[in-house]
Amino acid sequence: MALESFNKEMPVSYIVDYLKRRTPFDTEFYLNFQNRDFTRSAQTKYILEMIENALTNNTREKTISGRSDVHIEHIMPRELLRKRNKVIENSWQKELGTRASEYSMFVNRIGNLTLLGSELNITASNYPFLEKKKKYEQSIIMLTKELCQEDKWTFEEINIRSVYLGGIAKKIWNFNYLK
Repeated sequence: MALESFNKEMPVSYIVDYLKRRTPFDTEFYLNFQNRDFTRSAQTKYILEMIENALTNNTREKTISGRSDVHIEHIMPRELLRKRNKVIENSWQKELGTRASEYSMFVNRIGNLTLLGSELNITASNYPFLEKKKKYEQSIIMLTKELCQEDKWTFEEINIRSVYLGGIAKKIWNFNYLK
C-alpha cells in the first residue's frame, strides 16, 4: 500500500481511503473493543495511555513512563487463587459468588485494566478491591483515580467500565476525522 500510494496523485488520501475500506465500522469496533481479551503488552499500555490522554484533554502535562515504572494493573487480579495467599483471593471469590466460574471471561477486558505506578501496583497485589482503592487514590493517573468512585468491583463494574472506555476509544481511533 505504501509503495503503491506514491504512484497516486494524492498519496495521503489514497492511504486514508484504503484504510477506511479495511477498517471495521464504529459499532463493530466499539463492541469488539469492549469484549476483547487484552494482554499485558506494549499495545495495551499504549491504548490505556491514549485513553488517559483523552481523559486529560490531551494536555500532555504528564508523561507515562516505561513499563518498568508504570504497570498495567488488573483491578480484579489475574489469578483468583494462589496457594500462598488463600485469604486474599478468597475475598475475590466471595465477592463474585456463584459467578466466579465466569472469571476468565472478564479478567483481561479493558474495563478491568488500568495504569498504576510500579510501587503502587506491587503493594496493591491481589488484595480485595477496597484495599486496592487505597493505592489507586495515591495515583496521579486519572484513569486509575476514577476507580475510587466505585464501592465494589464485580463483572458488572467491568462491563460498565468497558462500555465507557470503548466510547472513548471509538472517538480516539475514528477515521471519519481524517481527510
